[in-house]
Amino acid sequence: MINSVASQPCRIRPRASAGRCSASRKTRPRNARVSDAGAITYSFSGVLGDCATPPLPGVCINDLSGHSVVGQFTTDSAFSTLTAASFTVIGGAFTWRTLVPDQIPNQTTFAISPITLFVDESLLLPFPEFERFILSLTFTSPLTPSAGSTLGSGYIERRGAVGIRNPLVSGAATLVPEPSSLLLVATGIIGLLWLFVARAGAARAPSDSAFM
Repeated sequence: MINSVASQPCRIRPRASAGRCSASRKTRPRNARVSDAGAITYSFSGVLGDCATPPLPGVCINDLSGHSVVGQFTTDSAFSTLTAASFTVIGGAFTWRTLVPDQIPNQTTFAISPITLFVDESLLLPFPEFERFILSLTFTSPLTPSAGSTLGSGYIERRGAVGIRNPLVSGAATLVPEPSSLLLVATGIIGLLWLFVARAGAARAPSDSAFM
């Protein structure tokens, strides 16, 4: 038969006579990992090429070639989720944009990794005003919490009342510094300026006293 022993709170005892006791402290397993949910934001800018997969053979309509795609996206340090994203085309006769999260009813799917970003946003508007905006980016090297990357390939697409599909022929994602990092840089610059002024004042002091 197994005897059950009631847990007793720990008391301060001499080390030599210390026995077994139960404590209410919570301990973390040795191999437990502390989650890092720090947000990382990248800015993106790219240029669109000639339209691809036109509706009719040899005909390219609703073209956005030559225009720029700009935006930002925010993820966590593990690149497991897309916290926010906002992309748009500068200029052009037709609107294209993606927004995550969006205020109007929509259904958005995404996939993100250190080398890819894919966003598919469907606006659930009454037919035939149903619109779908797609963004696909593939980078030449992995994004990291400390650096961006250049674009390897990608495209934008709009389906619905207006059909658009243009490849991205160039582009890059750059890391957006955190406000705390900017504050440290500003503090360092101010400190260097103060040191420069202090040394300059100390260098002028002997020469000024010589005329007294």
